Amino acid sequence: MVLYDFTDNPLRARRLLVRGSLGELVDDRVVRLVDPETPVESSLLRSQTGLDLNLEGLDLKHISFDGVLVHRNPFVASGMSDDDIAVADIVARTGAWARDEGPAPYPLAEACQDHLTGLAIEESVRTGGPVVTAARPGARKFR
Repeated sequence: MVLYDFTDNPLRARRLLVRGSLGELVDDRVVRLVDPETPVESSLLRSQTGLDLNLEGLDLKHISFDGVLVHRNPFVASGMSDDDIAVADIVARTGAWARDEGPAPYPLAEACQDHLTGLAIEESVRTGGPVVTAARPGARKFR
């Protein structure tokens, strides 16, 4: 189950909630089972400049989870937002794939699954009710 709650209401905080059979992600906090009866909590930690007294300019360096690097910004010092970093990264990886210098950056099965999720979100907004989808063959499985 996924809940996108990005509001422009100043009285309500925006949030992202993803729930699965083994745990959930709420914004940057992850709660998951490490065995059948033991839940643990961890956080996705952003390393970035330009906050508090840091005058280097706002820039994401990397994201780690339980001390493991899970994302490194390939465009450090660009000052791009998270969304712009994601777009630039997919464009760069697509270029590498087109030149036979790397793997396909976004397999068709995953793109179809993501589009199905987007259609479900639109249907939920239109009807005001929940919409259930199933994983399609070849799509990545979240655990």
